[in-house]
Amino acid sequence: MTKRSSDKPRVSPEFLHALFGIAMTLFSWYSPWAWPAWPALAALNVMDRWGDWTELEINVRAAILVILIVLNVGIWGGASWLLVKFIAPLGPRLFGDRTRS
Repeated sequence: MTKRSSDKPRVSPEFLHALFGIAMTLFSWYSPWAWPAWPALAALNVMDRWGDWTELEINVRAAILVILIVLNVGIWGGASWLLVKFIAPLGPRLFGDRTRS
């Protein structure tokens, strides 16, 4: 029995948003700019008010680093979800309906 193209498994939109968040976090590590890492940098700025986090034990710093990665992925994933949810439906109104000839 052959599979039809409609039988292919689909990737959920939430998974794609999470992949976008991971991609932006990796981009923030290797890009020459700081803007992709603004969620983590903002959190570090808030944490600096409580003291120098670099003087903490290595296990605590590792936990903070994991939290910052999760924060960055979550914020960028949420931003992509918001764009798709609220801006994409405006596309035909903003750019005209291009499906008509």
